[in-house]
Amino acid sequence: MDLSLLESVPDAMVIADEQGTILHVNAVAERLFGWPHADIVGQPIEILLPARFRGMHQVHRAGYHAAPRTRPMGLGLDLSGLRRDGGEFAAEISLAPLAVDGRPCVIAAVRDVSERKRIEDKARLWRKARDEVRERDEFRMRLGRLELAFEPGDLSELARETVLQLHDEIERSGSRLLLDLAPTSGRFDRLRLEQVITNLLTNAAKFGRGKPITLHVAPDGERARIRVTDHGIGISTDDQSRVFERFERAVTSEHFGGLGLGLYIARQIVEAHGGEIRVESAPAAGTSFVVLLPREPARHEEPVEQRRGA
Repeated sequence: MDLSLLESVPDAMVIADEQGTILHVNAVAERLFGWPHADIVGQPIEILLPARFRGMHQVHRAGYHAAPRTRPMGLGLDLSGLRRDGGEFAAEISLAPLAVDGRPCVIAAVRDVSERKRIEDKARLWRKARDEVRERDEFRMRLGRLELAFEPGDLSELARETVLQLHDEIERSGSRLLLDLAPTSGRFDRLRLEQVITNLLTNAAKFGRGKPITLHVAPDGERARIRVTDHGIGISTDDQSRVFERFERAVTSEHFGGLGLGLYIARQIVEAHGGEIRVESAPAAGTSFVVLLPREPARHEEPVEQRRGA
């Protein structure tokens, strides 16, 4: 095999023999692991793994050479690589059998996926927090009371962060999301307004027929304005009066899933902020949901800092 070909691939490539001795690494692997070629060749492959993985890796390595085939390593497991300076990184590793000078060897393609893992973990925590807030809010709504925790912030930045968490869901709908975000400072309940924006965007993606969706955030005097617009199936005038009611929907559940709670919850949160939400729509002409919120809560509301210290 012409080992120079490995310099043209974007992943770190490591070749080891049956005994686990490193025979070759490409330049990407040198940079990733922090080992110069001359220092790493001849070392055991386990030197590139954190100590906690080394013993088990030797067992798996023997098993792989007994039945070599192209496959991902540690399928379903969280793998880590070890740099020369002791730093670890989340790794994705694929293995393939290879002959070098007639000897059976294995070639491993290694990719640093730390950033992807960080984003996935952040998204998972965000979804968990969102679900917990939704469940808690539905219970408080049954009691007829919704408590808010206000904190200062920029509503447009909150909207931008929420969009990042919804990117895959909107993309699967076939719609393209257009952002029109102006700095909008104020004091809001951050988690609950994330929920409002999430509910409005997922609703637009569901009924938007794959057409563009626009998210607009801007100041409106002493209020903040949020508007989510789609170009989908629209809502008839008769149905507009009931879309914010609990378990109500403008279409049947036969073709569109859900319990009909998203807009109801959005209305409860908006009104608890002292704001208002309305719908502007016509059949086959798309829909806009407009939210107007006070940028400062009513004076009797406690800020989140006081509530946390109570």
